[in-house]
Amino acid sequence: MVREHNRKLRKAAKKKGITRKPKKDIGVPNSAPFKEEVLREAEQRKQELEALKEQNKIAKQQERAEKRKKDKEAASAGDEPLSKKAKKVIEESDVIVEVLDARDPLGYRCPQLEEMVLKHEGKKKLLFILNKIDLAPKDNVEKWLRYLEAECPTFLFKASMQLQDRTVSIEVACTMLF
Repeated sequence: MVREHNRKLRKAAKKKGITRKPKKDIGVPNSAPFKEEVLREAEQRKQELEALKEQNKIAKQQERAEKRKKDKEAASAGDEPLSKKAKKVIEESDVIVEVLDARDPLGYRCPQLEEMVLKHEGKKKLLFILNKIDLAPKDNVEKWLRYLEAECPTFLFKASMQLQDRTVSIEVACTMLF
């Protein structure tokens, strides 16, 4: 279908006398006066263009490096207000819930948050919720549950799709297992 469309476009362009092929450089004929000078000038222009391209490439690389440096500085400067916001949230909260993926719980933990909660003067509760337990093997989930319960109260969470009746097509039912 696409091939036919492109063929029709080429045929129509051919009728109009439009060609997409660039014309070949015929070069400088041997009989032309000052042929060597013309060729040298052309080679010199080509080298100048390549040098200009190289300079632009280096300038863009430096620009990207400076932008990365500024982003890193902004991120490091932004860490302080973020920790202030986190502290404010912790101060205003009674319970902090950390949601962990059952497939890789350690990868989803935030030790900085846990440390701030545990160091906080008020009696704050930290809870772990092990999410997506239906996507991990049952024995792994049980082992992670035992490991995490040694540190904090841990709950298992599974989201399942259920077909309730014909009037309600799909409902998300959440099951919490203790």
